[in-house]
Amino acid sequence: MPDIITADPHRALTHLDPDTEYTITVSACRYGQCSKPATTTARTAPDGIKRLPKPAHLTEHGKHTKTSFAVEFDAVKGVDAKHGDHGYEVTVTLKGGGEAKGITVGKLDFTTPDRPFATLTGAQAGTVYTVSVKADGDGTKTKTSDPATLDVTTHANDTYGAGGYGDTPYGGTDG
Repeated sequence: MPDIITADPHRALTHLDPDTEYTITVSACRYGQCSKPATTTARTAPDGIKRLPKPAHLTEHGKHTKTSFAVEFDAVKGVDAKHGDHGYEVTVTLKGGGEAKGITVGKLDFTTPDRPFATLTGAQAGTVYTVSVKADGDGTKTKTSDPATLDVTTHANDTYGAGGYGDTPYGGTDG
């Protein structure tokens, strides 16, 4: 903190870090003479805004095709995306960065409330995408989470289960 010299006996200290202890020293000066300094310590209040945890267990969901796929994740406690203004932010980029042109992120499906999923369409066959999911904070009590990320590769053939070949979900085989 810099020294503050003022004739005003009232002073507000701003731009302090939350939940931090500061030492404040005050001296009265007149005509070049200063009193013995009075010192006190004070702690700023905690921020009060907590960052939400990132969604856990982000995985591919069910079957996907060469132009669409779905992802699912564990719901974050305290986020009510079905009934509130704040929920989840699902974004997709090309692996390594870059805009994933033409991809549409569908509305989250809460058929299983503790494991929502989103379907992404408009993908290009044989392309690696990075999907990011954040839990949105409300800005007053919670901050947006860090992103959970998952790399998903679309296939050149029409239908694959998540993680393997076949017509059954999750990598089953034709026999």
